[in-house]
Amino acid sequence: METLKEKFLRKIKICYAKQVKEWMQSDPKKLIDNASRIAITKQIDEILADVVNDIEMNYLIQFKDPLKIVTDVWIVGNGASSIDFDEQLSWLVWELTDRRDADGFYEKEN
Repeated sequence: METLKEKFLRKIKICYAKQVKEWMQSDPKKLIDNASRIAITKQIDEILADVVNDIEMNYLIQFKDPLKIVTDVWIVGNGASSIDFDEQLSWLVWELTDRRDADGFYEKEN
């Protein structure tokens, strides 16, 4: 039986793969304009499942694209900065879950 972390990681990987597919179909100028977002999204994809707890995973997994949510919130709060990335990301997801900030703004799974 698949654990919550395995389900969460699989969902994040699916979201990332969809994003990569969109980037690959983009024109070069759009890629250049979005380079910092692409880099942050890649970093979040690589570590998100390791910095969240079960409560945070349960909150985020209910949305269609939790990777986009965390990336959006990261960029709003930090820009393209990646200083102390692991620690800041862990805090950001805790705050997002605690305040339920994605509710009403992002589409949930059916």
